Amino acid sequence: MLFLKYFFFRIYMFYNARWPDKDPDTYAFSLTALFTLLLILGIILNLNNILNIPIININSKYKLLYLLGGIVACLPIYNYLITNDRYKSFCNINYYKNTIFQSTGFGTFFCWGYAMLPVILIIISAIMQKR
Repeated sequence: MLFLKYFFFRIYMFYNARWPDKDPDTYAFSLTALFTLLLILGIILNLNNILNIPIININSKYKLLYLLGGIVACLPIYNYLITNDRYKSFCNINYYKNTIFQSTGFGTFFCWGYAMLPVILIIISAIMQKR
């Protein structure tokens, strides 16, 4: 979960550098939750194609249920990052001094990887669906 905190921190700092008069916690949470949900969706779609088990059917009448499931899936992330201003304790560079993310290049690599992995998984799923 340290990586999720670091991903949140990087988005938080990006937003804060551009608009310093606004508190970026909502923006950072929204993007963190979005990329986490897209990653889960990519994994589910690939499992759907590999195992030939209809885990999720996009054309079904249960689209509202899927949306509610996504919102419910965001609640633990919200509780972990935002509740009681927890993000203020790890939204500084000193929090990551003795961690793997001490090197900014290493952390940037993992952040870009975490942002691109859901897109790659969804594209692979679409290619596999055509076969």
